[in-house]
Amino acid sequence: MLWIYYAMVKKNLVIMITINTFSLVIQIFYISFYLFYSSMKQKTLTIKLVVLVDVLAFALVFFPTHFLLDGKKRVQFLGYICMIFSLCVFIAPLAMIRRVVKTKTSEFMSFSLSFFLTLSAVTWFVYGVLLKDLNIALPNVLGFIFGWVQMVVYWVYKKPGTKPPGNVQEIDAEHVVDVVRDGDTIIIDENIKGDTEQMMESI
Repeated sequence: MLWIYYAMVKKNLVIMITINTFSLVIQIFYISFYLFYSSMKQKTLTIKLVVLVDVLAFALVFFPTHFLLDGKKRVQFLGYICMIFSLCVFIAPLAMIRRVVKTKTSEFMSFSLSFFLTLSAVTWFVYGVLLKDLNIALPNVLGFIFGWVQMVVYWVYKKPGTKPPGNVQEIDAEHVVDVVRDGDTIIIDENIKGDTEQMMESI
């Protein structure tokens, strides 16, 4: 949202408005799907973060800049804020690197995410340079570096056939059950119930 506001304030950045508006819609869908399938605790935490970061933080940036600043000062201040949030976007996936190094496997890491973040950083850097806009170009330099770091870590710890770490036991395919979530009720296949009862009787 901040980049949309920045583009509207600076004017003549229709491409930025279009792309970031599309990204905003996609992110809303992502969050909606996450909330639909997450637990009540996760839903509560996510809603709090959305309200705190996306609503209150945007309001704290929008109202002072809109009513107290004008012209170049408004653009400059907004540019700094957008740079900070852009860096947060690029840095966020780095949290996964700790897990990759600790578990010695990159199975939990998304290479495609790192690749397209890097590609996006290069594209936006070139766009920022052509516009002579450091607020767009600078954060994408670090985005490019962080993206490469993530991809290198992925390939270093990539092990074909590696299974998730932990006490994972082999399970017979005949005893695998599809668990259906119906509200707060967990419904188990009747065949498994029968097998369980037979086991208890034999004991």
